[in-house]
Amino acid sequence: MEKIDIDCRDEKDNIIIDLAGQLDIYNSPDLSRLMDAYIEMGFKKFILNLKKVTYLDSSTISTFIQFL
Repeated sequence: MEKIDIDCRDEKDNIIIDLAGQLDIYNSPDLSRLMDAYIEMGFKKFILNLKKVTYLDSSTISTFIQFL
């Protein structure tokens, strides 16, 4: 299990989430909780930057679909 780096910023009411490393069943719940927290704060639009992601599994894809 590799560590995932997550950086977030707010640009014009969009939350940009920069991800780096491996996204898998062990850390995709962290991403889900993060996005849930932003939704609770009233944010509705997310941009996921996957440029530095080296691996993602089906649990991560499921997390992405959950927030469509």
